[in-house]
Amino acid sequence: MAPIKMPIEDRLVRLLDHLGIRRAHFAASFPYAAQLLAARPTAVASAILVRPGGFDPVPWQGHGERLLMVYGDAMPSVPEIRQSLRAIPNAREAVLRGYAHFPWSDVAVDRTEELHAHMRAFLDRMTVNDHTPSIRPLESQGEVAGLTYRVESGPPLVLLPVGLAPTQWNAVIPPLAEAFCVISVGGRYLGAVATLEERGSTWGYHKLLASVLEEMALDVDANVLEVGCGSGVVCRWLAERVSAPITGVDLSPYMLGEAKTLAAHEGLLDRISFRQGSAEDLPFADASFGAVLSVTVMEEVDADRMLAEMLRVTQPGGRIGIVVRATDVPHWLSLGLPVELAQRISRSIGAFRAERGCADKSLYRRVRAAGLTDVRCWPYLTAFYPEVDVDENWVGAVSGIVASLSPIEAEQWHEAVARARAEGGLVWAQTFHCAVGTKPL
Repeated sequence: MAPIKMPIEDRLVRLLDHLGIRRAHFAASFPYAAQLLAARPTAVASAILVRPGGFDPVPWQGHGERLLMVYGDAMPSVPEIRQSLRAIPNAREAVLRGYAHFPWSDVAVDRTEELHAHMRAFLDRMTVNDHTPSIRPLESQGEVAGLTYRVESGPPLVLLPVGLAPTQWNAVIPPLAEAFCVISVGGRYLGAVATLEERGSTWGYHKLLASVLEEMALDVDANVLEVGCGSGVVCRWLAERVSAPITGVDLSPYMLGEAKTLAAHEGLLDRISFRQGSAEDLPFADASFGAVLSVTVMEEVDADRMLAEMLRVTQPGGRIGIVVRATDVPHWLSLGLPVELAQRISRSIGAFRAERGCADKSLYRRVRAAGLTDVRCWPYLTAFYPEVDVDENWVGAVSGIVASLSPIEAEQWHEAVARARAEGGLVWAQTFHCAVGTKPL
């Protein structure tokens, strides 16, 4: 079933209307509250942003008293976050000291009591000042406009997805539910699931995957494993192109739940099986698969341990394919900006990488050092078209740009984007590193 194009703020408005909610508090890592604030200002009583990176402060100017920013201070992006906050009068911050806050960090588990304390202190103050009315929903769960939801009772607090966190908000829901109507929202149109599904449906990304699949030259009977399957979008893409059984493994129960739902919607659960497990300790016997694939996961783990595990579960003579983001290659944007500013912006659209992760050309060295033979390695420049085939990915990629620019530079940026959009020539290209090899007999 093809996704229905609709602005996310319209989906959220339909969800609130369905539940009879005129005004609510929101918590998220993506900038959905800002989008809703623009579409229906009275709907946002307050917003808590739990973010590892910078964000555009402009939508929040004039609404700073409604905003709390929660972030770990052991990240390179801290200066951009603080610069954004300085541009929003009356905004509050809560700093998780010594916390390396990545998009995949399970912050609600890692800092449960601290996160809950910050959220409750802010929300208690906001509910006293705002008098957000309590609700008693007639139903506890359902789906509206492609958004799934689960509801408690009390003053409404809408929990939107928090990055790639494996268990999302689960650890803080019980204490929050003692005082609030906690509405947990998910589905293919929100958060990391939305970015993965959107990216996985684009022409440019299909070309990237096709180049890897062609080089892997899969045997017709080779069962395939995808390590770090996320929402299952690549597994479903593979199911349309190979006849062998496909298995997706991921550490995140949240992602696996969404992957199973999406595969069921497309009638593919008989072709694809999903299993929970770590990329660094795969839950399979030696030589279980004829082919093993991984796409943009090696950045988040111990890359060498993951590669060793991929080799272990591959049959002798089987093929292994790996794709990582290329943080060592600047992004490319079709914008008429001054050369120096364009180069700085292109370098600033980076990807997070764990301490032992791999997100550069060292992938080429690693696969050879691991013992793969018949190795082919190459960079691949993938084109995306903002607001045509990518919305969520574009917002995520450029969310920190404005925060790092001076007012004059920010004006140049917005003018260049508007001009390229009006001319129909807004293109954003990102490079990935690819490697394919064979496990020796």
